Amino acid sequence: MSKYIASRYLNLTPNKQGTIRNKTSPKIYRKHEQGFSLLEVMISVLVLSVGLLGIAGLQSSTVRNTLSAQQRTAAITMATSTAERIRAFYMMNKNSSLLTYREFNLAKTCETAPSGTDFFAKTRQQLHSDMILNFGQSDKNCIQIDFIAASNSIRISVFWDDSRSASGESQESLNYEVRVRP
Repeated sequence: MSKYIASRYLNLTPNKQGTIRNKTSPKIYRKHEQGFSLLEVMISVLVLSVGLLGIAGLQSSTVRNTLSAQQRTAAITMATSTAERIRAFYMMNKNSSLLTYREFNLAKTCETAPSGTDFFAKTRQQLHSDMILNFGQSDKNCIQIDFIAASNSIRISVFWDDSRSASGESQESLNYEVRVRP
C-alpha cells in the first residue's frame, strides 16, 4: 500500500521486480558501459608483470652493490686503522734506534694467522682476525703489509672475495699507502 501511495504522488511506478522507477526520466541505455574485455585485462596484466620483473631485477642489483660497497668500506677501514696503529706505535717509540718499520712487514696471509708473541706478531694476528670477521674465512681473503724504504711509506694491501659484485670479478683488492716518516 505504501508503494502505491508513493507512486501516485511522486510519479513513480513499480517494475516487474518490485522496484520503483521514475516514469518521467528517460530510459538510460548502457550500450557503451559493458566493462573490460578479456583481451584488455590480459594486456594490462602483461604490462604490470613486466614492470614488476624489472623492479625485482633492480632490487637484486641493489642488494649486490650494497654488499660490495660494504666490503670495500670494511677494507678501507682496516687499512687506515692499521696504518694509524703503526704510525702511533712508532711515534711513541721514535727515540728507539732499534725499531724500523720493517717489523710490521707481513707476507700475504690468507688462511693461517701469523705466529709469534711479541707486539708486532700480536698486531698481525689481530689484523688477521679482523679480516676473518669482516670477510669470512676464505683463501681469497688476505692482507699484506710492506715497508717501502725508497718512499718511507707503508703499503697495506687487502684482498677479498667479491664474487657477488655487479662486475662479476671475484677477487678485489685495495692498496693503501701512507708515508710514515719525513
